[in-house]
This record gives sequence, structure tokens and C-alpha cells, in this order.
Amino acid sequence: MLPPRRVLLGVLCCAVAVLITVAGPAGTATPRVVSTATSAATPAAGASLASPSEAISQVVVVSIDGLNPQAIGRLGARRTPVLHEMIGEGASTLQARSAYELTLTLPNHTSMVTGRRIDAEDDGHGVTWNDDRRQPATVQAAADEPVESVFTALRSAGLRSAVFASKSKFTLWERSWPRAVNRMLIRVDNRALTRAVSRDLRATDRALTFVHLSGPDGAGHDSGWFSRDYLQAVRSADRNLGRILRTIDRAGEAERTLVIVTADHGARVPATWIPPSCPTTGSRSSSADPVSPPGWTFTI
Repeated sequence: MLPPRRVLLGVLCCAVAVLITVAGPAGTATPRVVSTATSAATPAAGASLASPSEAISQVVVVSIDGLNPQAIGRLGARRTPVLHEMIGEGASTLQARSAYELTLTLPNHTSMVTGRRIDAEDDGHGVTWNDDRRQPATVQAAADEPVESVFTALRSAGLRSAVFASKSKFTLWERSWPRAVNRMLIRVDNRALTRAVSRDLRATDRALTFVHLSGPDGAGHDSGWFSRDYLQAVRSADRNLGRILRTIDRAGEAERTLVIVTADHGARVPATWIPPSCPTTGSRSSSADPVSPPGWTFTI
């Protein structure tokens, strides 16, 4: 059985880039795959981006919060087999960058689903906070103007979407696009969240399922970036990603499913740490960009 399609796209606008929906005749909305990465995506040998004519009707986005690409190389294929398989079989880059104004979970994820930068004074979405505050209550209030999203684009085409997140701050999206986000589920425990995603994928036909896994970010803040706990959290995220992929495969949905894996931000790489070889060339942040390490995105 074929694995789900694998494509690695630019981190900032992955969901918007892949899920531009073109409606067909009445009642026959057809999702089209369009890849417009913020950083050039480099396909692996033998891999190709899915063309608009291919029958992709389901997209699953998995964002692994706080995943620095250097961790993938450090852990290697034995300890992160799913991520390495995706890099090897799909189109991938470990050189994409987050929105440069901020490298925080909620602002960067809101850029993913809106295609906008952060600064409201420069046509951004205006979400500069990273907590559960209720004022501003919506993305539109933060931007002081209407703000569309991949969710509203899908709703306009008669298609459904869901968000499964491990941080409650993501309820901002449900408040901002209440008629477009058809399901919002928050589970702090990443394994429990993954089980809920798998159940939903088996039971419900959706055009977009957006999954947020917080493990590496939490471990990085609590125990230190590139600490043993952080690297273990990356391994756990790899296993949860594998569970989602197996669900898609066992449901017989692989041929019509595009899976995008991305990260919102990483962390400063320790100056004394020289990473081992990585499946795709990785580099430290430049001195001009000392806080935002390489981000990355890919899909299978």
C-alpha cells in the first residue's frame, strides 16, 4: 500500500500553500495542491510535488512545536525513523524560517494558517501574544480588519476542517473563525491528542486536519534545549507522527492524503555543539539572525 504523499514546504505558510481550494461544479469542490514555499523546497531523489490534477482530497498538517532541525540530525534515523523516512522519500528542506518578527507559538502558527506576517501595521495578523488572553478576542480584532484563513477558504468551498492542539491558546482560532473551524479539541497530553486525531481520521471525512504537538517545546523550556528531556520529547513526537501515518494507511486513505510536517520555531543551538551529519544540509543561525534557528516543514 502506498504511503501518504510526502512534500516538504516552507514553514511560514505551509497550510495556506497546500490547501488552496478550487471549487469545481456545484457540489463537487476539489482541493488542489499548490506549493509556494517561503524557502525553496528541495525534493529528495525521485520525489516530486503533487500536481493539481492528482486526487488529493485530504490534508493533514502536523506542527511539532519547538522542533529544531538540528535535533533530527543529532538523533539520527534509528531514534527518529519517521522523520528521516519522510525526508528521504519526500521533498524537504531544513532551511525554512519562521516569521522573523517573533518566534513564538501562537503568532507563528497564526501566520501558518493566514499566510500573513505578524506586524499588524505591515498588513500582518497582529497576534503578538502567546497566552490565553481574551483581549483582543479574535485575530480580526488584533489586526483591526477582516482576516481570512485556510479554514475560511475551505468553508467557502463547502469543505470541513478540524484543529487538534495541545495548548489552550489555540482556541483563539475557534473564536476568530467559529463557522469555519468545524472541530477544536485541546489535549495537553500529546499521546492522548494523537489518539483523538486517529479516531477522528477514521470516523470523519475532512479536507484539513491541523495537529499541534507541544512536547519538544515544553521540554525545551523546562529542561533546556538539546537536553536529554528535549531530545526524548522529539523522539516521542516522531512516534506520535508515526501513529497518525499508520492510521491513514490502515484506513486506505494514503493515496488521497497529503501530510505536511512543520515547526513554528526552534531554539538557539548551543555554541559548543557541532551536530553530526544530517540527511539534508543544516546550518546554525547566522549572526544576523541569532534567535531564529532554521525551521523546517515537510509532508508525506
